[in-house]
Amino acid sequence: MIPLMPSERVQRRIDALLDDVEEAADQHDWRLVLELTAGILDADADNEDALTFQGMAEASVRASGSNPERPRTAAATTSNATVLTSETMNRKRTMPTKKKAGYSTRTGYVNRNRQTNLGMPNPPRRGTDKNQWVYVLHCLYCDNRYGANGSDIHLRLCPSCQAAKLVSPESDHP
Repeated sequence: MIPLMPSERVQRRIDALLDDVEEAADQHDWRLVLELTAGILDADADNEDALTFQGMAEASVRASGSNPERPRTAAATTSNATVLTSETMNRKRTMPTKKKAGYSTRTGYVNRNRQTNLGMPNPPRRGTDKNQWVYVLHCLYCDNRYGANGSDIHLRLCPSCQAAKLVSPESDHP
């Protein structure tokens, strides 16, 4: 079964929460990081960024010797016989050292610069890097569509928008 991707509205909220998580991590407010990542993981349980920040926060809390009460996930409030808290759910998770290969080449993947992978063109084309294929990306800021090597998807900026970033840093573009 193909995992469901969050809608654009939910993805925008997740991105805003990830920005808050990043600020909290910069301030070393690990309790807030745990609360915010629990909310993100309720909406998208496989969010790699949230899992990474959550792992960082848990490691920092363990290293400091403090054990603040951990935020509960939505599963903890249900009336199931087994109550799952983020503590019990995260025993299965460890801080990822490297993302799984191929995560960004999945159709529907959105990178941190808000570029969505629409998949391979039909017919598929060879990329410019060794052993790479071209994927079609869609910019959520300006609706531009363009091709990129599979190895570049996770970090790509839109060719139309990246110039706007250099010209006006206060703009809404990436």
